[in-house]
Amino acid sequence: MTRCWWFLLSAGCTLSPVVDDSIGETGSTGATDTGADLQTEFTSTTVFEAPHRAELVMVLDNRAAQDTLEWHLNSQWEHLFDGFDEAQVDWHVGVMNTDPLEGGRLVEGADQVRWITATDADHLTEMSDRVEELYFSDAADHDFGLENILVWLESGNRGHEPSAETHFVVVSSRDDASDDDLATLKARFDAFPSDEGRIRVSAVVGDVETGCSSELISANSGDRYTAIADHLGGMVRSVCMPNFRNTLFTAAKMVQQIRFPVVLEVAAVPESVTVTFRQQGDEAMTLPTFSADEWAALEDAETACPEGQCYVWTLNEGAMSLTVEGPAYAVGDELQVDYTRAL
Repeated sequence: MTRCWWFLLSAGCTLSPVVDDSIGETGSTGATDTGADLQTEFTSTTVFEAPHRAELVMVLDNRAAQDTLEWHLNSQWEHLFDGFDEAQVDWHVGVMNTDPLEGGRLVEGADQVRWITATDADHLTEMSDRVEELYFSDAADHDFGLENILVWLESGNRGHEPSAETHFVVVSSRDDASDDDLATLKARFDAFPSDEGRIRVSAVVGDVETGCSSELISANSGDRYTAIADHLGGMVRSVCMPNFRNTLFTAAKMVQQIRFPVVLEVAAVPESVTVTFRQQGDEAMTLPTFSADEWAALEDAETACPEGQCYVWTLNEGAMSLTVEGPAYAVGDELQVDYTRAL
């Protein structure tokens, strides 16, 4: 069964197996059989040696008609960066437009640098500079946001190594008009190797079928953007909402989610598997873990998992590996899996 932690259930998250050997070092220990009826007990330990890598790209409709929306967003970027506050994550933020003439590229800031990073001194100024540059460019009559995202991905332009989580957040009052149909677009997104970091698209667009209107903006329906967001486990929000504070904050939190495999030395008895996540440092603690079935059965996920600080795991087909999903780890954190070998 597919579940994510409590504060993102509404975002349509997915849980599926990936393979990524770059997270840290994993070791296993096991006993030796001494009798025909004795099952071997095993422990697999993963120590995270590098910070979680995350990149978030705001994909913005850059028509002149969007000037009011530009101003509205520029007054609220602080909530995006608040979402990264105190996160032990190596993060990048970039800006892209939906113009087909751009062919998928990130807008450069005044310093000719495309990415805003955790080490920059003034995130708000860096972001506003990029958005202002975006709205000074000419805009076509049609929105090619999905094509621009795919061109950028297919050109190998991800800022980190491929294992980074990448989250695109489209903000537009028009639907996508890329040449490919939805089935082809989904297939192009699905073509990226499963051993690379997860790619998600979220849609802040007009309501499906009806569109929307507010004092700030009038928007057509964003059906195609919504369909891709649903397909890739992103969130869907109305572009006509009175403010974007929660949406921007949640976008930053979503890209900090981790999903990684733990390969077991032998096939496990499903009922025997236990997972323990230990944080290191001054505030070392053991975070709760739940199997996907346990998570599905919870009546009060928020109480069991305050502020999303827990992990949900799934034993994959064949019982030779787990997929674990939860909040970002810090360097030195440790994941331990105990299990009994299946006979």
